[in-house]
Amino acid sequence: MLTTTIGETTPEPQRDAGIASSPLPALGASILYLRPSLRIHLLGALTELGIFVSESANVPAAAITVARISATADLLVLVCDDSPEHRGMIAALPPADAPVVVAIVPPRASQARMLEAGAFTCCDDETSRAALLATLTFAAAHSRRVRMLRDAGAATLFGDIVFQPDPPLLMREGSAIALSRSESRVLTALVAAHGEPVEKRLLNVQGEQFMNPANLKTIVMRLRRKVAKIGGDPVMLSSVRGFGYVLRW
Repeated sequence: MLTTTIGETTPEPQRDAGIASSPLPALGASILYLRPSLRIHLLGALTELGIFVSESANVPAAAITVARISATADLLVLVCDDSPEHRGMIAALPPADAPVVVAIVPPRASQARMLEAGAFTCCDDETSRAALLATLTFAAAHSRRVRMLRDAGAATLFGDIVFQPDPPLLMREGSAIALSRSESRVLTALVAAHGEPVEKRLLNVQGEQFMNPANLKTIVMRLRRKVAKIGGDPVMLSSVRGFGYVLRW
């Protein structure tokens, strides 16, 4: 077992009125070598991303090892092939707590098979350093979103934005913007609808009081502006003419 500790590096966020910086969660990656492969490029890319790395090689009972590693890792990098055995190991990962899986296969292996088995992304040993870094960056960004959701408890994924009801915040890639109580209540109702439109009269309810319809329109406009301010897509919060609003997934 080889273990390498690499310091987490967080880019300095741009300063903007109303936006607070929140630290990006540090990630851990477990690399499991199910076949021989050069380590230098993979470790170099993970070092550049500032990720804590644990490596395992030539370990018997690989399926048990994968299950053990998956409980502690945010990213699981499998240096494997597209054999039924290796695909089965990915498919056997628990869906609720499984890490984001990156499969690194030989050049002539089928990446499509690995993706069908449940890998989040895939590349081959002979890809360029830039392509490998792009693959791992993509996986790490998704893993951070999953981690933020898990750490926030009641948070909900809103496109690539995390909505945290308590305290009410919108968060994206290290930036956070506060929501008012009324904004949070409207967004909570839209999230609870799971992509179905919500009537204005239901969104107008604020506790035991009713809002003026014009106030609801203002609240939705403010929510869209805040979503856009931290780089999200405000179009996801859409109006349904003559009915209400919908949060599109």
